[in-house]
Amino acid sequence: YVNQCGKLICHFPFEWEKSTIDSRFSWLKTGSEEHDPMTEEDYAKFKAHAEALCFDSGAFSSGRLWHFEPKTFIEHLRNCSWMSLDELASTFPKYLFYSSSGNPRTAQKQPASVYSINHAHAKSRIESHYDSLNLSIRKYIGGDKKRMSFFLPQTLLETAQWRDLGGSRRLLHEWGFGRYNSVNPATEYYTVFYGRGIMQLTWAGLYKTYGEYRSFPNHSGSYTDRLHPDAPRLTAVSTHYTAHPDDGGTLFRWSPRFDPDIVAEDSYNACDSGGFYWASKVYKHKMSINRVADEDFTADNVGLINRLVNGGANGYYERQAYSKFIGLYLMDEVNTNTTVSVSPTGKSRIVVDLTKS
Repeated sequence: YVNQCGKLICHFPFEWEKSTIDSRFSWLKTGSEEHDPMTEEDYAKFKAHAEALCFDSGAFSSGRLWHFEPKTFIEHLRNCSWMSLDELASTFPKYLFYSSSGNPRTAQKQPASVYSINHAHAKSRIESHYDSLNLSIRKYIGGDKKRMSFFLPQTLLETAQWRDLGGSRRLLHEWGFGRYNSVNPATEYYTVFYGRGIMQLTWAGLYKTYGEYRSFPNHSGSYTDRLHPDAPRLTAVSTHYTAHPDDGGTLFRWSPRFDPDIVAEDSYNACDSGGFYWASKVYKHKMSINRVADEDFTADNVGLINRLVNGGANGYYERQAYSKFIGLYLMDEVNTNTTVSVSPTGKSRIVVDLTKS
């Protein structure tokens, strides 16, 4: 009964309006089966007391008001996972990078032009994708703020903090467009099927699965290659690894399937592909990173999600710091400190700077 009452929205007169005291309480003088009627003298005392508690209600006196239990009302509204541009920009911490060594790891602050960001700049970075990002969250994550606090930090790191690539595009292509480098030797095998989108979809096999899920039409004409436009790596007869050969990947001909660049250069596809990856990732023979995100919001679970998204090492400390910052913001944790310490098992401690962008 109490829970049901807490969900009611009721329409009745303003209780502190002086002019309506008689219409609301004159029944006290008639009595009831349980109570004797109130005498005129007692009613006069009651009315004088009630009038003393009333105040000038202004516009409230013109009609009836809607009443609701505020905590329940706010909890209901917070089931909405859609975030405004300002709200999404508020998930950017001011300091984006952490020291590459030492214990603890701390936020790098100088030079400010490299290591920090303000709110207006954060808005400009996310603006062209915030609608699509919201759609992806609603589709794959839902309204749970803890899940979002695991998901958004990964997108922040994977998109290089949503930085501009140049022109009208955002940095939703992997750095180097899949050029081979010894730091990431897997580039030798995935080449043109490098990371794209907000979760950096990688390997031809995963692109194939995503394209089938979305029913992308076959491509016609030549494929774009951002790295080698004069000698494209993707052609009508080229073959590509489904996954790393050490993990059982095999070669297959890609053509005539879709141009993989549509995953990076269409805002909806870029964000949707990230949600698809998140929801379809297999862990311990079961699908969906949400299964981990539904566990406790701990540094070790953040570390596990880091590994599921990108192997675990790339940007590890930034992902931990972003997760703590965003978790405090989205889950309404009470905190008055300017920094908070995070201690993942087997890793350096992180002093997370909570300064807002």
